[in-house]
Amino acid sequence: MSYKVMVVDDEAIVRQSVASQIPWEKYQMELVHASENAVDALAYLKEHPVDLMLVDIRLPVISGLELVREVRKTCPMTQFIMISGYADFEYAREAMRSHALDYLLKPLNDVSLLSAIRKAQEAWEQRQFSESLREMGLELPDGREIEKVRCSPTVMQMLAIVDEEIANPELSLKWISSQRMYLNETYLSRMFQKEIGEKFSAYLGRQRMMLAMRLMLRTPQMQIQEIAEQTGFGDNPQYFSSVFRRFTDMTPSEFRKKLGRGQAEE
Repeated sequence: MSYKVMVVDDEAIVRQSVASQIPWEKYQMELVHASENAVDALAYLKEHPVDLMLVDIRLPVISGLELVREVRKTCPMTQFIMISGYADFEYAREAMRSHALDYLLKPLNDVSLLSAIRKAQEAWEQRQFSESLREMGLELPDGREIEKVRCSPTVMQMLAIVDEEIANPELSLKWISSQRMYLNETYLSRMFQKEIGEKFSAYLGRQRMMLAMRLMLRTPQMQIQEIAEQTGFGDNPQYFSSVFRRFTDMTPSEFRKKLGRGQAEE
């Protein structure tokens, strides 16, 4: 599947830059249209809906933010990355209010543009993952998303370490305390549970199981041994399978069979 992308900017150099800076096919995307104004963009969208739009905030006649509001009326699943030539807090705030994935300043650079594109890719993968689980009728315990914006810097760092070290079999609250943050383990435990609402061990276990299911969805041919290694179970696929079954009420093979049936029905 290829995700369709449109760029809307009145500067030709920006449109050309977006087209040339990203290896779109690498991210399963296709840049299908470039518009210089919102009127042209809306006309195109009537016949050709897209998955992602990169939109300049300051467009002639109809602003980029107005364009976003119009598109959302008919295409609520379309995602947006906002572009601006002005480092203005008000612009950024309005972009975030419109639920844009990112807010980029001109001139665009490869790093920030690629980071924004990867956010879009991750959002699509998460949506596909969630839809697949719902189609399977799988009820997951405590599958809520963490509102990281409300976390303290200390807990934010702990969450970041989990993301970085999730394949590390040694990863634990004790390991983070002694090897990475050099803070009292009990103090970290209390902070984490107060802000996240669950014990660190429960959060880590859930993140590992969610990653395992994503890996099965993205790469059906991946061996259980490799999945166990990538999710922090080391050279112990039997223990991984046991934990997976407790979490989902299915063995990994049963999960894959059910997932395969759901994909075949699409």
